[in-house]
Order: sequence, then C-alpha cells, then structure tokens
Amino acid sequence: MDYSLKKMLKITALLKVSILALIYLGYHFLPFNTQNYQLNSMGSPPPVDFWATLRTWDAQHYLFLADHGYAPEQMSNAFYPLFPFLIYVFRFLFLGNSLITGLFLSHLFTFAAIYYLYRFTHKKYGKSAAYNSCLFLLAFPASFYLGLVYTESLFLALAAALFYYAGENRLWPAALCAVLLPMTRPTGLLILAPVLGGL
Repeated sequence: MDYSLKKMLKITALLKVSILALIYLGYHFLPFNTQNYQLNSMGSPPPVDFWATLRTWDAQHYLFLADHGYAPEQMSNAFYPLFPFLIYVFRFLFLGNSLITGLFLSHLFTFAAIYYLYRFTHKKYGKSAAYNSCLFLLAFPASFYLGLVYTESLFLALAAALFYYAGENRLWPAALCAVLLPMTRPTGLLILAPVLGGL
C-alpha cells in the first residue's frame, strides 16, 4: 500500500469522525423533526434521542428489514435486500444491535470503496489522478451518506471493486460484484451496460 493511499484512508477516517461529531452537535443545537421521524417508522417509533438522528428515513427501513424481514403489504418491501441481510448476518458482533452494525458496515464499505477506487484509478491514470479522485469523492456533499445506514457505501464499494477486479482480469470476484450490485440498489442493473460492453 503506497503512501498516498494510506494518507487517503487517514483522511477518510478523519472525515468520518468529523461527520459523526457534526451529527452529535446538530442533535443538541438544532431542531429534530419528530413528526416525520415517527411517520416513517414501522411499528412503534423508537424514542427520539441522539441515536434517532442516525436511523432516519431509509435507515429506518433497512434496520426494520434486518430485524423483521420482508412481509406482505409493508412499505419496507421497496428496499433491496443485500444491505439489511448483511446487517442481520453481522449484528452478532455488536450484541444484536442492528443500528451499530449498520453504521459499522457503512464505514467499512466506505474504506473499501476508497481503496478500490484508488487502486483502479492509479493503475489506469496514475497516482495523482487516483488521489484526487478519492479526494473529490469525499468532498462531494452527498458523500455524507457514505457513513449512514444507507446503501451508498456498499454500492460504491461493489462498483469500484468490480472495475478493479475486471481490470486485473480476476473474473470471479468481478462477477460476484456484478451479481451483488443489483441486490443493493435498483441502479445496480445498469452495470449490465459496461459489462456487456467489455468494461
């Protein structure tokens, strides 16, 4: 692992800590929309505390699916299964706490996405382009979601890994990523375009 990649991973870690700190400060100093939080909850809404700020909107659905699974006529059925399945599988590591598991996985997948994006770009365009690509990704305002219980980090990690492994002619891990992408988000089906085009 070269120095620039190590530096980028350190920047990623610093950004993660900073965002969690901002969320914590936001909870204490900014109003929380309790009404929308409760409307989006499945079953009895959890109490509004700091942890509630980390399980809003889509996160509520993924955590519900991880804890209860799919069932007829529930709103959460619109969400794709891979991320809640991974939360379900690995929550034993966190004493059954699905929220902490989801946050851990999202952060882990962010590091994986940065790693694979850097490695792929470095081989194709050089060290400077690889470093700047990762830096711009982290600077993009929506990268905020990469550390929440959302599928963005998982999807990005799988997509970056797919292109990296394909570029290395490692077809089995590339094929696995291609299969898992459509199980993460509906846009995963678009991976067919570069796959059929020979990447």
